[in-house]
Amino acid sequence: MRTKQILVVESHAARRQFLAAQLRDLGQSEVVEVATGPEALSLIVREPVVALVVLDMQLPDLEGWEVARRIRALPVPERDIPILGFTAHARYDDEQKVIAAGCDDYIAKPESDCLLLKTKVKQLLAQRRVQQS
Repeated sequence: MRTKQILVVESHAARRQFLAAQLRDLGQSEVVEVATGPEALSLIVREPVVALVVLDMQLPDLEGWEVARRIRALPVPERDIPILGFTAHARYDDEQKVIAAGCDDYIAKPESDCLLLKTKVKQLLAQRRVQQS
């Protein structure tokens, strides 16, 4: 069986690499990076080992809002993949908008609070394991 993957979807290369590096420090999963929404959807359908998606909501081609909705429209088990959405918007209602789009949790950019990012990822991965058992 292949190692479970954390999928990082971010169009900005430096930010994507930073996120991936932080998540690799967790040592729990392989981290895969893609730059576009269509790449993310293709990988999720093609690779049944994605355990979690860290998703930028402002992607240039197919926005993260739509990517999250499309993931939730997939058949089981893909539609149940936890999604951690992140956005530069940090208004009071942005978290509710991200959750309403289909994400399980939210973090605001910049992801300078690495401890918060890692904590949320660990929580989502642990919830997924509990649901699968």
